[in-house]
Amino acid sequence: MFRSNYDLTFPLLLDPDKIISTKYGVTALPVTYFIDPEGNVVSKVIGELEHDTLIENLDRIMP
Repeated sequence: MFRSNYDLTFPLLLDPDKIISTKYGVTALPVTYFIDPEGNVVSKVIGELEHDTLIENLDRIMP
């Protein structure tokens, strides 16, 4: 499996019925959502995630 091949430890979402994609407005891939500890979507990045954008958004959601 993809997860075990890359030794990933974070949760992966499978959405074969497109329920979550529709709810969150996913129109293109890749897309990255930054979710704060309370479960609020703080930021959505469509397309390739640049290092600086990653760090900036992680700083916004870190407790």
